[in-house]
Amino acid sequence: MVFQESQKAETSLSLKKYTLPFLTSQITTLSLFSPEFQRIALDIQVRLARLNEEIDVAWFHYTKTFDSSLSDLNRKIVRANLMNLYRNMVMMCRDIVDKIDIILTRRK
Repeated sequence: MVFQESQKAETSLSLKKYTLPFLTSQITTLSLFSPEFQRIALDIQVRLARLNEEIDVAWFHYTKTFDSSLSDLNRKIVRANLMNLYRNMVMMCRDIVDKIDIILTRRK
């Protein structure tokens, strides 16, 4: 919903990067858990790192929309790229949430 509103209003999303410091600090003890749990936890960490990289790319494209040296055509291309990045990030976030849901709903 927020993404669709940002498209209509010609605004951008406020994107924040996230890390998993507790998981990172406990990597050595992850072996205490089942292989499936380990795989999912590490998959979440990798997916979050990829999302953070996409946020950097989106920020680059966002700042380019203010570049006065761009032609109208190039500005439209940059804006289209930014919207595609937002769409991709929505899908990435959904995947991360799905993985977190799997961990939270697992039986011990």
